[in-house]
Amino acid sequence: MLKRFKKVLGIEGARIELRVKDSYPKASLKIEGQISISSLSDQFINSITIKLLEKYKRGRKKNVLIDEYVIGELVVDQKIKISKNEEQLIDFTLEFVDGESPMDFLAKKNFFYKGIVKAAKFAKGVSSSYRIEATADVKGTKLDPVDTKTVTLN
Repeated sequence: MLKRFKKVLGIEGARIELRVKDSYPKASLKIEGQISISSLSDQFINSITIKLLEKYKRGRKKNVLIDEYVIGELVVDQKIKISKNEEQLIDFTLEFVDGESPMDFLAKKNFFYKGIVKAAKFAKGVSSSYRIEATADVKGTKLDPVDTKTVTLN
């Protein structure tokens, strides 16, 4: 009974770990890395979903607005069998979209506007942060393993 309860909750089950660099060039429009999968018992993984999320923040103090956008997603749709105390590595390349605002377009178009746009963004408190999130769909569990890493896009 206890063993089945542990399996449903994912205790002593599959673990995933993202292995990515801390910084990537934004112009490349892709992120390369590895996912490490290990387990304390025999498990079957149906698929792995990898997402790149942008947290877009603007405003100051009480007027802060925060939105989150999925700018890249990859589904590794292969059945993976993990044996007890075994580790498997899966390479991935996650492509993403660089959403450019009209202000950014204006800044790239003209050197003079670049300083004005930068000052306007600073005044409005505009900032973006990025994170990669990997989720494994494990057969027979309700709580799937998740790993998250913060990355910088230059």
